[in-house]
Amino acid sequence: RVSPDGLGEGGLLWGSVASGESCLGIMSANDVFIGIDPTAGKRPFSLAALDDDLRVVAVEETDAVGCLEFIGRWPDPVVAVDAPQSPNQGLMRKADVRKRFGLPARGKTFGDWKVCEYELRRRNLRLYATPSKAAKAPAWMRAGFELYRQLA
Repeated sequence: RVSPDGLGEGGLLWGSVASGESCLGIMSANDVFIGIDPTAGKRPFSLAALDDDLRVVAVEETDAVGCLEFIGRWPDPVVAVDAPQSPNQGLMRKADVRKRFGLPARGKTFGDWKVCEYELRRRNLRLYATPSKAAKAPAWMRAGFELYRQLA
């Protein structure tokens, strides 16, 4: 699968599907792809919108409310957020999940990672670990969690 915007975990990936067919074939000619990089504190969120030919059609820095307004400019955009969607649910601590990956059922290695984080890290792609408690997450992750809630 291909991510044209390079977004990390939590970003919506598009391109080839498992069957080998292109997702682009089922999209309309007027699709817009929006990438959002949430930040926290005094720095604004960064947004970019690309058309179906992957040309930049809009770039903006704004707050969370402005993100929703930006997204609302297009009827059915595909939105990707460069942040985890939610705190870690602890799946990599479950014996059956660990077994799927050939890890010891009672082991603790990788237990504090999300499944997607494990998959990326074992392919030598580095990213931040998502904590299990939102309060322990960095401010930019908490901003991402909130943005996902508002997008739902």
